[in-house]
Order: sequence, then structure tokens, then C-alpha cells
Amino acid sequence: MVKKDNLKKSKFLDKSKPKEKILKILEGSTKFKMEVARVILRFEPEFLSKFLVDTLDDVEKGKILQVSQGTKVIVVLCEENFAQKIKKKYKSHVINVKKDLVAYTIMFPKVGGETHGVLSFITTMLAENKINLFEVISTYTDITFLIKRKDLFKVMELLGQFVV
Repeated sequence: MVKKDNLKKSKFLDKSKPKEKILKILEGSTKFKMEVARVILRFEPEFLSKFLVDTLDDVEKGKILQVSQGTKVIVVLCEENFAQKIKKKYKSHVINVKKDLVAYTIMFPKVGGETHGVLSFITTMLAENKINLFEVISTYTDITFLIKRKDLFKVMELLGQFVV
């Protein structure tokens, strides 16, 4: 358990003028998914198309949480056991697999993307408390952070001050 005295209060919140708006947005709820992995694959347009077609059923079954395309890589967030299947089937494209992660999601009661500083407030607080974010996925209604499993309770305690 993390002692509250050891948690740093965010300097950003003290400086933030629209802090009331940020705090109101953060009154949403949270959820988390354990045993998540991040698979980094070498990007090639033909490969991405094949991968998406091959894994469509797995997306529908919830085995794949997110697929993102960068300029040089494809990042797949998925269940840990599914990461092994990706590693085996697409081994020539696999650059890295990181396991033992948790997807921690904050769901906003109102649209969070319309208010300046929400993501900055959260990431600053986590960084000030030495929590590494492996991925951040921001959508219209929520933000998901990919964190180490060992940091889950610390994140819950930090953000629990603001979210339900």
C-alpha cells in the first residue's frame, strides 16, 4: 500500500487556472484490465492490412484492445496470452513484447477532450510520482494509460482523489 504522505500533490493543479473544469471532468469512473501486453511490430503497409484482416475476430472477442500505426511501427495492445500468438505467427515483424501491464481507463461523465489541460494534469501527476506510462490512448470519452502492474495501486490512490 502506498502511504499518502509519499504521494506528491501535482504542481500543475496549483498553477492551473481552469482547475475547476479539470476536476469536474475527472469526476467520471474508472476501470482497469489486467494481464495486458504491448507488442511492437515493424510497419509495412501490406503487413498492416494483412494483420488487421487476420485479427478482426480477435478484436471483436476483446483480445485486442488497440492497434496504432506510427511512421515506423505498429503498436498492438492486447491480452498477454494473445501477445504470444502474435509473436509466434508474425515473428519476422515483432520488434518488442512488453508484458505485465495494466490498462487503466478514466471514463469522463462529460467530454474530456473539450477542456484544456486534462491529459497534462494527469500525466504530470503520474510523472511527479515516478509512474511510467507505456502508452496513452485518448478518445472522445475516455483516456487509457498503459502502466506496469506494480504501479496500479499507486495510480488508483493518486487518481482516486479525483475520480470515482
